Amino acid sequence: MATRDRDIPKKAIPKPAAKGFQLEVLPGKDDLDTAIGQNGFCHPKLCWHKVAIEALMHRLNPGSRHNVRIDGGHVKLNYKGWRYVADTPLHVKRSLMLFDLKRYDEVRVRQYSLRFRRTTKIIPLTEERQEQINAARLKRIANGGQEQSKEARQKYNLRARVEGFSGIV
Repeated sequence: MATRDRDIPKKAIPKPAAKGFQLEVLPGKDDLDTAIGQNGFCHPKLCWHKVAIEALMHRLNPGSRHNVRIDGGHVKLNYKGWRYVADTPLHVKRSLMLFDLKRYDEVRVRQYSLRFRRTTKIIPLTEERQEQINAARLKRIANGGQEQSKEARQKYNLRARVEGFSGIV
């Protein structure tokens, strides 16, 4: 998807702290082909839907971290100090399930619309709270608990990400 900044209509750019906004997303076929080429393993950070949404958000607000997260039910992201959530469209859920079942010929890439609604304000951690979190982590490690990386805690299986939506496929 090679959209330039001037291709984005002025009204499509959401205002800061807007109660909601809408995005038109077109995932890239090359990102899907890359995931298929990796023998059906699609890391959540490289999901073709997530890559498309991150690219759109980067064009709307360059230089910011948007923390886009996709699962079977919702698409979540951060935008200008607020958290937003949108329902995952049915065909996106279906494409994730078909991909996980390795039925790649049935996976279709098409444009879809996401309607985001504002949820909560992002409040940064204070230095004191961050020290509490770090101390608790060090205490767990000292007591013999194994510290897992953030990536180790995440689910890499697309089926696990759309669990509960199994009636789709």
